[in-house]
Amino acid sequence: MIDIAFDKLPTPAIVQNWTASEYTSALRHDPACRKFDPNVRQLLHVGFKVAAKMGERYLRMLEECEESISRNVTNNLFARHIQPLFLTSSVPAISRG
Repeated sequence: MIDIAFDKLPTPAIVQNWTASEYTSALRHDPACRKFDPNVRQLLHVGFKVAAKMGERYLRMLEECEESISRNVTNNLFARHIQPLFLTSSVPAISRG
């Protein structure tokens, strides 16, 4: 299901003037960040399918940006998924009895 409030998306002119920090803040799934924009993030997710259809051009860009993509994906998976589930003291101990 595509859940985008199109009327809440920033205009292309606004996005073109964003700094790298503003862009990543809007996309990074951090609801505590006041610049996080779930509509922009959802639009980007939908855009992956369109980008994948670009074939070689898309793959070339993935290769060119591999370092930053890898760093951010690894951080996201670790910090938002693995760490809260397995590495916090709030996780109840498993009963061995």
